[in-house]
Formats: sequence, C-alpha cells, structure tokens
Amino acid sequence: MLTQAAPGQAKTIIHCFILTYFHSVFLSTLLNSQNDKLYKFNYFVKLSASFLFLLW
Repeated sequence: MLTQAAPGQAKTIIHCFILTYFHSVFLSTLLNSQNDKLYKFNYFVKLSASFLFLLW
C-alpha cells in the first residue's frame, strides 16, 4: 500500500488515469484514421479491460 487512503479510492484514481490515457490514445489514432476499425477494436478491448480492473 502506498498510502492509507481508502482501498477503493486509489483504485478509482488509477482507473481514471488508465481510462484517460486510453481515450487520448484512441482520439489520436482516430485523427490519423489509417486502420480505423482495428484502432476502434483495440480501444474497446482496452476500455473493457480497464472496466474489469475497476471491478477487481
């Protein structure tokens, strides 16, 4: 444990960071839009993984 914060609080902070990171990656790749379907699929896989992390 890094701090004595509530166990759910640290998990939520980490989840928000992961979600923001993947969203920015998705937006940047969408602006490039070379392989649009592949990028969207990859993003939604990572998004669902981060939601599973929140439930863990």
